[in-house]
Amino acid sequence: MIGEEISLSSRVIRTAYTSLASIVYWVVVPGIISYETASTFPTLPLSNLSFVLAVGGAIAGLQILGALTQGKAVSAVFMSGSYVTTAYYIWAALDGGSISGTVYVSGSPVTYSLQLKTALFLLVVPSLIAAVRAPLTFLLDQSEAGQPARDLP
Repeated sequence: MIGEEISLSSRVIRTAYTSLASIVYWVVVPGIISYETASTFPTLPLSNLSFVLAVGGAIAGLQILGALTQGKAVSAVFMSGSYVTTAYYIWAALDGGSISGTVYVSGSPVTYSLQLKTALFLLVVPSLIAAVRAPLTFLLDQSEAGQPARDLP
């Protein structure tokens, strides 16, 4: 929770776990997907390995810094930035919800276009809500409304 004192050893352990999970989740797995989809969907940004490494590395870095500064005010900034970057990553990886390409069936080219805007909206909204929730949680914890009630004498 933001605003409470957390020991250094607890933050280091959480940072180690967060770094491993973030790098696997945001860099390694999308890198494998990028390798596999590069020939099928060449126009998708997810097919570009440098995009995956740059944006996935930024998300992982922000999450690692957020875990390292857990309990401090700057943690809300890092986590909020991580959520906004995650929303951008999802939106850009799916090319704004429009996926198109060409396949060859019996030697004839067939062009297709998939419109996934509603599904993309459902994937991006939770990250944007979390980006707003992190600083609001910090502000509530630091205000008098977030403190335990004082007993009357």
